[in-house]
Amino acid sequence: MRIPKYYKESFEMLVPKLYDFVVNISFFGNAKKIRLKAIKQIPKNSKKIIDLATGTGELAILTKKLFPKSNIIGIDLSNGMLERAKKKAKNKKLNISFLRRNIEDTKFPSNNVDAVIIGLALHEIPEKPRIRVLKKAYKLLKKNKVFVIMDLNKPKNIIFRNIFKLYLRIFEPDYNRANKFLDYDLERELKKIKFKYIRTSYHYLHSVKIITCKK
Repeated sequence: MRIPKYYKESFEMLVPKLYDFVVNISFFGNAKKIRLKAIKQIPKNSKKIIDLATGTGELAILTKKLFPKSNIIGIDLSNGMLERAKKKAKNKKLNISFLRRNIEDTKFPSNNVDAVIIGLALHEIPEKPRIRVLKKAYKLLKKNKVFVIMDLNKPKNIIFRNIFKLYLRIFEPDYNRANKFLDYDLERELKKIKFKYIRTSYHYLHSVKIITCKK
């Protein structure tokens, strides 16, 4: 398996220990609510769902709770993150497959998934690999099935925007990359890949956006 150059060693040791805490304080204890908003964009009849860059498994676990009969697969490059995800699922007695894979090339067959979801991960990936991830999501999906993205967005309020940039500088492994992502036209890129019915909603003073689209 190819390990991308942008992948940081901190994702194996330090980040897994702090990730849940940092995300929770970032959303003032509302991380679960924002994740649920994203998951609820997935159609109820979805039988196979892949969570790209699953991290510590929070999104995959919530998805399994809402879709108990569905096959949920969470993939990530970090062994540290995956270990925590597996422990959480085991403690909650949830049957979720957590696999170490590169989200740029998952090795899963094309046209085989009912929904793909990715949360708070694209802003950590440089532009060219990011486009490869979006294209991979398109290939994984069956026709007319759903892709859901939850990620950072530039706040409209200038005061909150500056606070947000300070947050990125402190907590993000690559501040400049995340900062550039705020100006990135993700919707336009999705259109170029031929995703359709693209809808975007904004949350928490426009600091987070959820994009839903179909193959």
